[in-house]
Amino acid sequence: MSTPLTRTAAITRATLTAAMLTLTAAISIGAGWLSFLVIRDLATLVGWPADTAWVVQPIVELFLVVGSLEIVCRAWEGRTDLTYPKTLIAALTVVLLANVSDHVLRAAQAGHRGSLLLLVGALAALVPAAQLGSLHLMSGRLDSLGQATHHTTEPTTNSATERTAPFDADLCDPPPPPLDRAALVTAVRSGQLTQQLAAPRAGRTTRTIRRWLAAERSTPA
Repeated sequence: MSTPLTRTAAITRATLTAAMLTLTAAISIGAGWLSFLVIRDLATLVGWPADTAWVVQPIVELFLVVGSLEIVCRAWEGRTDLTYPKTLIAALTVVLLANVSDHVLRAAQAGHRGSLLLLVGALAALVPAAQLGSLHLMSGRLDSLGQATHHTTEPTTNSATERTAPFDADLCDPPPPPLDRAALVTAVRSGQLTQQLAAPRAGRTTRTIRRWLAAERSTPA
């Protein structure tokens, strides 16, 4: 059972989350615009019609946003498969390579050679890398907020019931014994416990429970 945040702490967290959302949007817009120019030029260079070459990058950017939101939705549903889809990673890789290729080609056409081309490529990779990093951090922040929502909805109802019901020591059941990791993973996988109920039994967070489940799935039989 998590401790409710004070009003000041809740306002601070909401403010910081809003700032992260704003900055992430700004980074994505800036990186998307630079990548738009790069991919449009490369598409035209390889023979894509100039009047439709501009549409490639917006489609890729929207796909990246959808993929990131899918990860957040999975976390809020209590799922353990929170790794980025391979298609999303592939799209980010293509965007990164396109940025590097375009800038290196332009530098080579300008007569630059050797280590300077490597430097140009490294600088070009920074923009999509910053976008990927901001999306990853933002998805983690929204995941934490989703888990906090799950934690604070159930206990509040139980607390209200405990305050209104008379205390009778004879009617109070002893707390269930703690479960070890193997027994807890088995109980969650068999449906006997949810991740939210299993976390306090192990004295861990639901994120730790998800990691245990994912590790158990990846362990060969």
